[in-house]
Amino acid sequence: METFFGPDNIQNWYLKRLGRVATARLNASGLHNIQAEFCPEVVVAALEFNANVSPEGISPSSDKKHVQNSLTPVIKLLSYLSHTRTDAANQGGQTSNVTPLQQQRSEEAASTLLQVSKQSQSTLDEDEK
Repeated sequence: METFFGPDNIQNWYLKRLGRVATARLNASGLHNIQAEFCPEVVVAALEFNANVSPEGISPSSDKKHVQNSLTPVIKLLSYLSHTRTDAANQGGQTSNVTPLQQQRSEEAASTLLQVSKQSQSTLDEDEK
């Protein structure tokens, strides 16, 4: 296993990969052009992370700085995706070019990214205790 994953354990390897993919997506398009259908690689990386980390989350002994660095671009994407709304769902009379299908895909992608943040929360919460 170490030949493939290097010195990291599996969960840290997938977390690093997710952080790199999310950072690459942000660098390629910036927050203004993020749409769920244009960031499938981030969703796939998040799904792989979720599949390889126990429901209890990543190990509390994981390097907290590394976890924060990997999650920062994921949280930025999550923030943008969570604000995607169709005209009917938009507040304040603002118009939107988002179709219902785009909104659905954004919500599905956001759900996957939320799972990542939930699985990482226990490690970050250890600092507060």
